[in-house]
Amino acid sequence: MIAILESVEKLLNKGFEPARSIIMAFGHDEELGGNTGAKAIATILRKRNIQAEFILDEGLVITDGIVPGLKAPAALIGIAEKGYATATLTAKVDGGHSSMPKKENAIAVLSEALVKLKNNPMPSKISEPVQFFINDIGPELSFVNKMAFANQWLFEKLIIQKYQATNTGNALVTSTSAATLLQSGMKENVIPMIAKATINFRLLPGDDDKTVRNYLKNTIADDRIEINISEDFSPATSISPIDNKAYKAISKTIKEVFNNTIVAPSLMIAATDQKHYTGISENRYRFLPVQLDATALKGIHGINEKVGIDNYQLIIQFYEQLIQNACINTL
Repeated sequence: MIAILESVEKLLNKGFEPARSIIMAFGHDEELGGNTGAKAIATILRKRNIQAEFILDEGLVITDGIVPGLKAPAALIGIAEKGYATATLTAKVDGGHSSMPKKENAIAVLSEALVKLKNNPMPSKISEPVQFFINDIGPELSFVNKMAFANQWLFEKLIIQKYQATNTGNALVTSTSAATLLQSGMKENVIPMIAKATINFRLLPGDDDKTVRNYLKNTIADDRIEINISEDFSPATSISPIDNKAYKAISKTIKEVFNNTIVAPSLMIAATDQKHYTGISENRYRFLPVQLDATALKGIHGINEKVGIDNYQLIIQFYEQLIQNACINTL
């Protein structure tokens, strides 16, 4: 946000006058879902019948040494983002005193279910955004990887296995699930009657809440566990085009600011405020002009999260250049 504001100040100090309206929308609660920030802003824009040429939000970054077989940095533009679903699993089994334990209890039943989910993830597949990524990045890879990408009909299983080797890669080809909360028990000598687990899903395009429910039911296969899907479910977003002037303007700006960088579309694996801007533009992209290697990538939401000064200056330069490119009459 600060980089965007600094880029605007720089342009104003130069006497720049935009040839079109540019709206800067800053929500305050993106980490909580954006319901009182971005959602409220988008509602106002729709009431005012605002139709944007394109929308750019935070998202994928410029990776260095992360894409297997690619030597050059890769700037990935998110053209869609995964869906979001949260499920609660509740196991109910008669409890009792810990001195006379039964063969099974609620904690054990729930634990067995979680192990089943861990050992049997949702099926992997190559979605359309990842297919676009493969199409664009393939020619830039080493010979072996290039051959595999060029003959996907033959090597698709190997490509998926390659992605599954890393957490980030696996998230691109799989609707992931992660146990994030566990609740059970109230005293060390009392066997609880109820155990609950919260499972968070990030869904590929095409998967929805019904997919999640069927997966849980068939994988757990235990009637003693109740399955509930939270009402905050949101499907994967629509896929924005990559053959239009808006995408090309973003791609052009990246190449102008970040030398020797390969640009490719891809799938945003986390959630952004973009999901609230449906109907304002069909051209919705997710890109953060930050250069990160594998070590720096781990710092996102981690201890001492930071951006280097040189990197930050390039972020300002990117937004300054993008605003100017977006005002070219040919866009």
